[in-house]
Amino acid sequence: MSDQENQPFKDSYNESQLEGGSRIKKDLLEQYNQLKNSLLQSVKQESQLEIIRECINEKLLQVRNGKSIAQSHLESEMIAKEIESLYEQDKIVIKGEILQEIKLKTTVKHADGQEPGEVMEYKVYKRRYIQVIMFALVQMLTCLLYSTTSPIANQLVQIYNTTSSTVNLNMELYLLGHPCFTFVASFLIEKYGAYLSMTIGCLLSLICVFLRLIHTDSEDYITILIIAQVIGGIGRPFIVNCQSKVATKWFGPSERNMITSLLSFNVLLSSIIGSLIPGILFGDYSYENDNENFDEGKKKTRNLMLIEFFLGLICTIPFIILGRNEPPSPPSYAASIKKTQEKFIVGIKKLFSNKNFNLLLAAYTAMFGGFKAFSIVSSYIFSAYGQNSSQNSYIQISPAITGFTFTVICGILIKKYRCYKLFMSMGFLGSSLGFVVLYLLLQTTNFWAIFMAVAFIGIFAVPPTPVMIEYGIEVTFPLDDALPVGILFAGGQLGGMLIGVIVSSIVEDSTEKQANFGLLFFIIMYLLSSIFIFFTSQDLRRYEAEKNQKEIVQESLDALGIEKIEEKPFLSTTKYYSQLKQAYQKYFDRENSIYQKVQNSFAFQGVQIGEQKQERNEEKRKNYEKGGQNYQSYFNNHQIARNMLFSLPLFVIVNQKLNKLQCFFSKSPYQQDVLDNRAVTLQYAANNPIEDRINLKQLQNIEGYLLEVYDGHGGWQVSQFVQKNFSTQLEQILKENKEKQWNSEEEYIKASLAQAFDEIEYKYLNMAKQAYSMGFPKVGRVGSCALITLVHKNKIYSANSGDCKGIIVSENHKGQFDGRKINHKQNANSPKEQQRLKQSFPNEPDIVVCQGKDACYVKSRLQPTRSFGDLDLKYAEFNNPNKEPTEKGFPKRVIENFKGPYITHKPEIKVFELNQQDRFLVMATDGLWDNLKKKDVVKVVETFSKDKVKIINQLFTNTINAAAQENQISVEQMKLIPIGTRRSYHDDISIIVVDLEKQFQN
Repeated sequence: MSDQENQPFKDSYNESQLEGGSRIKKDLLEQYNQLKNSLLQSVKQESQLEIIRECINEKLLQVRNGKSIAQSHLESEMIAKEIESLYEQDKIVIKGEILQEIKLKTTVKHADGQEPGEVMEYKVYKRRYIQVIMFALVQMLTCLLYSTTSPIANQLVQIYNTTSSTVNLNMELYLLGHPCFTFVASFLIEKYGAYLSMTIGCLLSLICVFLRLIHTDSEDYITILIIAQVIGGIGRPFIVNCQSKVATKWFGPSERNMITSLLSFNVLLSSIIGSLIPGILFGDYSYENDNENFDEGKKKTRNLMLIEFFLGLICTIPFIILGRNEPPSPPSYAASIKKTQEKFIVGIKKLFSNKNFNLLLAAYTAMFGGFKAFSIVSSYIFSAYGQNSSQNSYIQISPAITGFTFTVICGILIKKYRCYKLFMSMGFLGSSLGFVVLYLLLQTTNFWAIFMAVAFIGIFAVPPTPVMIEYGIEVTFPLDDALPVGILFAGGQLGGMLIGVIVSSIVEDSTEKQANFGLLFFIIMYLLSSIFIFFTSQDLRRYEAEKNQKEIVQESLDALGIEKIEEKPFLSTTKYYSQLKQAYQKYFDRENSIYQKVQNSFAFQGVQIGEQKQERNEEKRKNYEKGGQNYQSYFNNHQIARNMLFSLPLFVIVNQKLNKLQCFFSKSPYQQDVLDNRAVTLQYAANNPIEDRINLKQLQNIEGYLLEVYDGHGGWQVSQFVQKNFSTQLEQILKENKEKQWNSEEEYIKASLAQAFDEIEYKYLNMAKQAYSMGFPKVGRVGSCALITLVHKNKIYSANSGDCKGIIVSENHKGQFDGRKINHKQNANSPKEQQRLKQSFPNEPDIVVCQGKDACYVKSRLQPTRSFGDLDLKYAEFNNPNKEPTEKGFPKRVIENFKGPYITHKPEIKVFELNQQDRFLVMATDGLWDNLKKKDVVKVVETFSKDKVKIINQLFTNTINAAAQENQISVEQMKLIPIGTRRSYHDDISIIVVDLEKQFQN
């Protein structure tokens, strides 16, 4: 370009010459300002937003390349600069708005108060295993201290010339320390962390084991023992209340339940070891054979206390030296969030105003207290039936053998199904049955029979403990874990002490009658626990919060084009969030690159006329169009991120939270006419951006739910417009029509569906007319097919306009699966539709033009014969009646001598009766049906009939495999094809799978 060409055109113009350009400028700026709010609130106004953008671009093109340029280049350049300034401002606003939205959605606060501003990286460390082992050792010490005198209570009574109540008092006072100091410990843990609290507990425990060594040969030794146990009991809550904190702060969600279960089992195992050690030391001791001073008995007592002193050193010193408060980075969302900031007393008030927690506390007190009391008085019960101290110790081992196995199994099942209520209830009822069995087998006085009976109790009595702890954290989230856990433990210890006192007084003389009354008391305690749990409701707050956070993170990954990362236990957390962080950096780099292209493009530079040649003008015009496309690409990228239209890769959305599954006594999670938990959806883009839309809606004005699939073509605008407005429009119509007289409910629903189709079509038509008159012709060439089903009672109402498709999959009494269509595809490939069109337009030979197999089109333009939009096939006014030039964006090909409408939006409405054999409803766009037949879909449903998520994943996999095979490429090659280009290989894929269980009712 010459220097002259680079200079602005300097000639002067009079007012009349500027008049045309000024009018265009004024008109354009008025349009821009009127629609500015739609631009900045584009999440709610996407359909209008595309119209605004294209309208402004086309108007600028007119200003620079049309009559206005011939009239005034200066006016053109002034308009361009002013609009460019507005665009630049809006780009900054939109860019900042979107980046801030993404940042807020994926940023959390550190527990130590770090402010938001960067993506949190969740990470697990190998050190977590060392940390939990050190905690388990300290936890073991607290149980050893409690269990020391239980198996040898009768011997100590004789050795130190005291009563059984006095001997038992040391255990009861040890337990009393927990409820008395649990609030102090919980406050300390919440404010300063677990390490300080644990250290205090360790030091108090060391003081306890040291004091127990003093004057073991004195007649007053029991008094010293009681003082030592009181000190140890004070330290116990500072240790035990940290259990959930260790699991949460160091382990990810996939490991957390198992760690809690193992630590809870460690309490039982440690108690048994604590009972086994004194039982072994005193196994061959008989106070009847000792001298009058019981010197041998006192020596054995000292040896026992010395062993436990060294065990105390081994258990506590490693943690005091090597223990840590928390890892550098949190392992999960629950560990990373900053807990509620209210005063500690406010948290306590919230806790005790929680109905579920209060019922859980009552159940835990009765259950855990009963189990603790049983361990205290078991030696009296078994002694009444001829068992010695050694046998008593071995019998107390049996719950550990069975309890460990079933605790692990229960932990796995809880992680998978989250059925806390079911497992707690089974444990309590099973324990009650176990005590009945124990009563019957005690009558035999056979050691092995009694051993097996207590082992049977362990199957049911041990697993509920960690389940209740985890559930206590769930129902009180986001309160600090230490508070609910500490109160639960305190309730258990208090219950153990009170129940222990009561039962001890009952069985003090070790008679069979007293033992039987003691067993009856335990049965009542466990039945009482089951009643409390019955009235609780499943409320998994922590699980929901973590799941929501994970979905937000996955949404962000999908919007950025990052493959979904499946979470694998013990391995994935670090990789997952590391890749997320890298993804954001890549995303921002890409957006900055696009931003620079926009700035450097010709989109907003004035076109110089002067003496330029026509070829130069044409080159400038093409460059302008390219710049506009760059900006449109920039805008679309943000639009995808903002609206979460996940173009890559596979993204499965579970419609409602699966964790709300009601699993109490295997109760079905489904209810008739309720959408919760029933549906899963999947979308996979071929177009850029994706043109399909889906929607699921629980209806308010009629019992039932709505399922919507939209297949856009020519753009995404119509499908999104219908998606956002149809369900609201239908609700309004259902409400209005309910007041009218109808021959049947079926007539009422069908009429309402048809009316909703009409209203939505006319709303879009009115909006499109305005846009078309503004010089935006594209609105006439955009449309969307729609398949909408309304499920109500025992019927499915199918309203279809276009070539989406749905089937009901049924299973007969022989276990064979079959599918029946709920609609017919309405496009030009259908012989029935071809015949209908040819009969309606006999004088138009091009009414249906076929270019090959499955490639027939209405007026050579469109395959669907019914759809929303596609106004150029419905109205002559959208076929450029004013003969506007193509430079303004109008198509070269128009329908001459228009006789339409050639297609319609009106749906074909069908009603299908459901029956008990119907299992699933599958709806999808032709991205699936172009590649799979009905029998292929039925086969997938049959294979994975128990899991709708697996069904939808396999349908997607089979669709991609079929598309790859059709195009003679591998699936791996297919995945590498970028979005947009991918449309040449397959269409957008959108699927809804609905479980019909419990929908049919007699």
